Amino acid sequence: MASISNEVVFEYVQSDGSNDNHLNICLSSVKILSNLDSSIPGAYHIDGTYKLIKNRFPLIVFVKTGINQKLHVLAFCITSKEQEEDFIFFYRSLQKMADLLEKDFDPNYIVQDACNASRNAAIKFFPDTNILMCYFHVLLNCKKKIK
Repeated sequence: MASISNEVVFEYVQSDGSNDNHLNICLSSVKILSNLDSSIPGAYHIDGTYKLIKNRFPLIVFVKTGINQKLHVLAFCITSKEQEEDFIFFYRSLQKMADLLEKDFDPNYIVQDACNASRNAAIKFFPDTNILMCYFHVLLNCKKKIK
């Protein structure tokens, strides 16, 4: 179910969060979605964290960096799983929000960690998008290999 008001934008799938019924809640606001426009130069970034939600559901954060190197938070998604279908739901939700706000959302670049589910969903949803490995994660993996 999608909803848009003057300020808050959200989409969710009502479920119990089990393996068969994933829970997905995507949140944003009209104001911060003004930076969703792909005609504005920059790269999109996606990453998750696990220590913010009491039941340890992943919180997926979607941001954009521009030429001025400022970070613009665009949306959050609370999900019970981190599988390809969950990232497709997230990207589909962002696309719906962009369409409702008449924004062009077709990323040239998405920066992320090595999460295959996220990568596969991005490639399926945005076939012309370039997927880049997050610099932090590249350094982290290099340090692991050197040890």
